[in-house]
Amino acid sequence: PTEQTWPGFHKYRDAKMVPSKYKYNSKLRQWLKDVAAKSGLQNNIKDEKCMQLLEKMLSLDPAKRLTARDAFSDEWFWHCDPPPCDPKNLPCHGSSHEFTMKKRR
Repeated sequence: PTEQTWPGFHKYRDAKMVPSKYKYNSKLRQWLKDVAAKSGLQNNIKDEKCMQLLEKMLSLDPAKRLTARDAFSDEWFWHCDPPPCDPKNLPCHGSSHEFTMKKRR
């Protein structure tokens, strides 16, 4: 990390152990596009709001990184297609804990 990607990082006790000669550039967008292309899902990775949410969740700077509550409150979760359903409408197939499943076999 640099002062641009994580202000104050070098104040941490063990920061000097992290090599700083490399400049960090996020490769998240390109990596997701490559993975999607290999999987045949390239049309699914075009939502800009989703990419912005991922970048905020994976930010190096803890001050900019989203908490789980903030991430879940992001508009992407509430304005997506299809919209999230009410948990009461999800199918329930009973308990499937590994210990009980082994006994049923």
